[in-house]
Amino acid sequence: MNIYEHQAKDLLRSFNIPLLLGSVAYSMPEAVQVSKNLGGSFWVVKAQIHAGGRGKAGGIILCHSLTEVEQATEKLLHHPLVTPQTGAQGQQVKCVYIEQGCEIAREIYLSFTLNRHDGRVCLIASKGGGIAIEETAHHNPDSIEQIVIDPMIGLQPFHSQRLTKFLDLKEHLAEKFHTLITNLYLAYLKLDATLLEINPLVITAQGGLMALDAKMSFDDNALYRQPVLKTIYNQQDETSSEH
Repeated sequence: MNIYEHQAKDLLRSFNIPLLLGSVAYSMPEAVQVSKNLGGSFWVVKAQIHAGGRGKAGGIILCHSLTEVEQATEKLLHHPLVTPQTGAQGQQVKCVYIEQGCEIAREIYLSFTLNRHDGRVCLIASKGGGIAIEETAHHNPDSIEQIVIDPMIGLQPFHSQRLTKFLDLKEHLAEKFHTLITNLYLAYLKLDATLLEINPLVITAQGGLMALDAKMSFDDNALYRQPVLKTIYNQQDETSSEH
């Protein structure tokens, strides 16, 4: 089961993941009102589809005025968005996510996924965010660090220390980074996820960490014990019929 970015972020908030404020919109007036409610001087309008590669496909638009928010929403909403992961037909954009703007100093790739060969959770990190991780792993494997986590001991401080060194994170970010990946790992396990991808995880201009995007997939066979995911699944069915 795949879910939209805004749904993934709603789930991750309960695990204390650092996220920007944002809200979903199904129409142009709603998008403008969301932007007004968020405040600030710039926003990001994001097409909500079940596929990656939205940025390169024009599905993520930075806006510096409410007029630009209107234009971005009109461009995306109710139109197909074609990315490398959708195929040539693309996916229809049924809603957009309006989020606060963020001043970015650096981008990082971070994910938890299931290593089916070992039957264990794998933590993957790269010094570059917004990348096609499969291509990077093939062409430049040294730019990616993979940690297969022993389920008997779980995620440990030495794992985050290893990644902190690999990612060249400054000392003041070490504790924040450990807390972040610990909470992401907890979310992955508690929600029966098969993928939890933060791309990008950014270091802000103010020196903090922020999960700028979130992609999550779940084990369909575990939905019976995940009421919140069952609710999301039903909501997506209703959205498909109404919009």
